[in-house]
Amino acid sequence: MLLFNCNEHIYKIYSNQSFEDICSIAYKNEKAFCIVLVDSTQELSRRYCLNLKNKGFVDTSKAIYNIADVNISSNAWYMKWLCPLSLPLTCVFSDTGTLIDLIPGATKETFLYTTEAISDMKITNYHYPNRFKIPKYNAIHLLNQVLKCKMDLNRGMCESAK
Repeated sequence: MLLFNCNEHIYKIYSNQSFEDICSIAYKNEKAFCIVLVDSTQELSRRYCLNLKNKGFVDTSKAIYNIADVNISSNAWYMKWLCPLSLPLTCVFSDTGTLIDLIPGATKETFLYTTEAISDMKITNYHYPNRFKIPKYNAIHLLNQVLKCKMDLNRGMCESAK
């Protein structure tokens, strides 16, 4: 976990916490959360992390951040689930774990659109190129269905048992 002080806020940014743990923290605090997928061997991902720490682009009073390095085996499922074309990728979730938006990149615009998604709790117009070749809204809807199935399987539930 990274801690740093900026503009009278104490920023807590988690690192490589499980989806379930971050979702639980967000739910208890009634905050949205962002899981930022990074590749620690990639320059753009390192730049994202530096911008996150040094530029004060995020307000952790509104959302919880978790940096997930895709090179760590416990985070590999994100790559299988999202099939991203590039990293870093910011995944914005509601406090109940519903995927709201996917925002690629490490630019100032990335942080601005992330803030917008968190504030409005809805999908932004920021372009999300995807392997599914479907509009962003449809991709997020599909990904939420897949995530729900994954969480049900993790809890030992299956569709035939419902």
